[in-house]
Amino acid sequence: AAFGYSMLYPITDNYIDNKLHSPEQKQEYNRLIHDKLSGRYVYPLTKHQKKTCALLSAIENEYPRSSCSEIYQLLLMMLDAQKESLRQQNRDEFLSEDERLNISLYKGGISVLIDRYLVKNPLNDEDILTYLKFGFFLQLADDLQDIGTDGRQGYQTILTLQSTQADREKIINKLLHFIHNSLTEFKCENETFKDFVLSNCYMLILTSVIESREFFSDKYIRQIEKHLPVKSDYLAEYKISQNISLDKKAEKKYLNMLDVVISK
Repeated sequence: AAFGYSMLYPITDNYIDNKLHSPEQKQEYNRLIHDKLSGRYVYPLTKHQKKTCALLSAIENEYPRSSCSEIYQLLLMMLDAQKESLRQQNRDEFLSEDERLNISLYKGGISVLIDRYLVKNPLNDEDILTYLKFGFFLQLADDLQDIGTDGRQGYQTILTLQSTQADREKIINKLLHFIHNSLTEFKCENETFKDFVLSNCYMLILTSVIESREFFSDKYIRQIEKHLPVKSDYLAEYKISQNISLDKKAEKKYLNMLDVVISK
């Protein structure tokens, strides 16, 4: 179930974010997922739809709908959040700052809360609040990584709303303070691991700023570079190396391996 959900989120999110798919295709795709989550029999037509249903079945096999209704309520909320996020792609509707943040909180928060639910340990109110915050942070971090692409495509996130470097830098500073306060206040059994997660959250934001340096001032970039464990030139070279495409034979091999795992 954990694998199924972990793969389900990027597979569905990437489909919804792909501008090559029409609004009607996205609505049809979401209806298929909604019917599957609701326990209705579905007829997946495309290869992508079949993979999506296979991942949903991986969750169903471990969490029967009759005894684990909470997980399906959360998954339906996640689907609703993804549908709500389609408003960010609509250029005919201007979203306010609060509306953009609400979408990020809903989508990001629920996505991580489902991960926490699959751990199977009891949830308390502090857990729910912390994981909602963590998911919100990760969604904004994702928006930071996509700031260039989102801007060109006209997607409405909190970072594409800000028109000046100073405004964007203020958002980044707030984001760093937000994740620091959210995790340091959270009491858990393994404080060392929590510190490790927090350190990686810092690095996620700092390296993402460096990779999108054209949206920030030179002064701000110099300040960010002081907190990096390696030089920014190395990060640039590493990113280029990671973007080198696999040859067709290797790519097909890995995709076949993934298909086998999903089908099992």
